[in-house]
Amino acid sequence: MYSLYNGLIENGNNVHILAMNTHKQYCDLKNVPSDFKSKSKYLLVDIDIRIKILPAFLNLFTGQSYNITRFNSINFSRAIRQVLNKHTYDVIILESLYTTPYIHLLRKYSNAKLVLRAHNAEFKIWENLAQNENNILKKCYLNLLSRRLKKYELSTLDKVNLIASISDKDNLVFKNSLCKTPMIYLPFGINFNDEEFKHYTPPEIDELVLFHIGSMDWLPHQEAFKWFFENVWEQIYRTLPHVKLYLAGAKMPDWLTNMNYSNVFITNSYVDGKIFMNKKAIMIVPSFSGSGIRIKIAEGMAKGKVILTTSNGAMGIPCIDRQNIFISDKSDEWISIIFQCMNDLELVKKVSQEARQFSKTEFEYRLSAKKLTDALNYT
Repeated sequence: MYSLYNGLIENGNNVHILAMNTHKQYCDLKNVPSDFKSKSKYLLVDIDIRIKILPAFLNLFTGQSYNITRFNSINFSRAIRQVLNKHTYDVIILESLYTTPYIHLLRKYSNAKLVLRAHNAEFKIWENLAQNENNILKKCYLNLLSRRLKKYELSTLDKVNLIASISDKDNLVFKNSLCKTPMIYLPFGINFNDEEFKHYTPPEIDELVLFHIGSMDWLPHQEAFKWFFENVWEQIYRTLPHVKLYLAGAKMPDWLTNMNYSNVFITNSYVDGKIFMNKKAIMIVPSFSGSGIRIKIAEGMAKGKVILTTSNGAMGIPCIDRQNIFISDKSDEWISIIFQCMNDLELVKKVSQEARQFSKTEFEYRLSAKKLTDALNYT
């Protein structure tokens, strides 16, 4: 989001931002860069989206999507009315499906075009989770959540003027669901002038280690790493005992932190990704549930990291297997690819360089913002 709005501003647009501030990704306003606050008229509103047992239980009898109703906030509604009473806008961008409960307010107080920035086809995430769940009761509940979310999501698509999806495959999902709203593919943007992405050097021999960074309180992440440790790491550990694996992210589950591998290094807290990724060449991203794109993969490719992921992980990124990324859903192929990378530095360097070049062509942030501006001129 930060990248998109910087791109919009640099393309000559005046931008105001009204942001939800939730407990999960809480932001202190003083930590928002001062130049960004001033040029984007940045405003934060605290809202409580925590899952609560009683409301979740009562929701079962309403027919509504609990995924969505958690984002209904009196404070945020009040902020919307106040902002729209003060300012007139040409376009209002709704970042993700979870901001759409406020469409009725936006339509009431503004004549602006509404754009849904679709981060995912959200119901697909929950369909995949339900499909992969073995516990019968949990499977039934996940199926209920996914059905309600699907009904809500597909009915909401026709209430906006434009859908701007991070993944072109999500646009295909929406089209196959008979959505008539105009759509564009608007990829994730990266500023290659930022210090984080500005410099690139090919990996060296001492950087041939595996790593992953991401919050582990998200069910698809836990599901994916259970698969990895049960089907891939056991074999790697036995055959290449010198290989190191670094995992970092908040809220690691106990089963992960209690593992007894001497060369698995776990950081169970927030880490600075820019620092954590340094001197580590191979990013593993197992993924079997989800939609949209994995932002960390895009960022990793921009840094020249060699990515090993699944077809679901690579979804929405027009990359090429064995050229600028490694993609497989089979555990034996994951094992083979890791063996190759650990024993062939030239292969790692080649894929790293291709990944870097691909990302500079695909993810340049100003091009994404211009694409959105151009599309709005014809909507």
